[in-house]
Amino acid sequence: RRPRVIQDLRQLGAHLGRPPTLREALEYLGTTLDELLKRRLWSRLLSDAGLAETPVGEDEDLLAKGILRLLHVDDPRQIRFLLEHLDGRTPEDPLAERRRAMLHVTLWGDDGAAMSPDEADARLRANPAGLRDLKTVLEYRLQHTRTRPMSLLPELAGPLAVHAEYTRQEALIALGKWDLDRRPEFREGVLHLPERKVDALFVTLHKTEEAYSPTTMYEDYAVSDELFHWQSQSTTSAESVTGRRYVRHREQGYTPLLFVRERRKLPNGLAAPFAFLGPVDYVSHEGSRPVSIIWRLRTPMPTRIARFAVG
Repeated sequence: RRPRVIQDLRQLGAHLGRPPTLREALEYLGTTLDELLKRRLWSRLLSDAGLAETPVGEDEDLLAKGILRLLHVDDPRQIRFLLEHLDGRTPEDPLAERRRAMLHVTLWGDDGAAMSPDEADARLRANPAGLRDLKTVLEYRLQHTRTRPMSLLPELAGPLAVHAEYTRQEALIALGKWDLDRRPEFREGVLHLPERKVDALFVTLHKTEEAYSPTTMYEDYAVSDELFHWQSQSTTSAESVTGRRYVRHREQGYTPLLFVRERRKLPNGLAAPFAFLGPVDYVSHEGSRPVSIIWRLRTPMPTRIARFAVG
């Protein structure tokens, strides 16, 4: 497959009389961004086709994998911030440090756990081809995002935009649970943040027996574009401290935040991102251990999410 891609890129470049843009290459090859970049940097593909100079930088393979993990980014506000930042400008944004950390936690993966955002920036800039490719991909994603800009909820969700997609790691950074170089263990489906009075609910709709134990095969699904059926952890009773916090969240001053994804893994094997559906409010509940709760979304989900979420 790879030699054919290189040959096709060479032919396209000859036809255009110049190196193709990323959009032109995708249209000509009839492929997806994920498929095109699954093994190499865009600049490496162009170089192999004789259409660009050979990329320079010690982290080529690492950045190729990191950029692949960033292909889900679809928050226009976040993308514009990153493009300005990567151009060497300093956007005025009170959430700038979290936005930078969200980029680097995905770009560098576990290799970034020992770096500060400044160190991660410096390492990226030491790889000019990778930096250029990252900006190219972000510009493409900005042109093709389906996320409408909405007002942020900085006190609740930091820089997260309703209906945009984020990895769990990015969400943990945004919510203040993680820093780039401080990542406490978190594998649960609910993140309780008492200092913010937030419960972040992470839901995978289509569960498999291979990935989930019988006690975590919860019945989670959208009833409509505004109502969502969610089950608590199997050990939570309706009268427990946790159960009462869910049911009586208004009087306790808590706000539940809902994150939903269709499946645990993408076709390429990477962890699937979650769509951030925003704050939800209690409607009703039944049962115990687990507690089944109907939540009402403050912002109805768009059709592109509802089509896989509605049960």
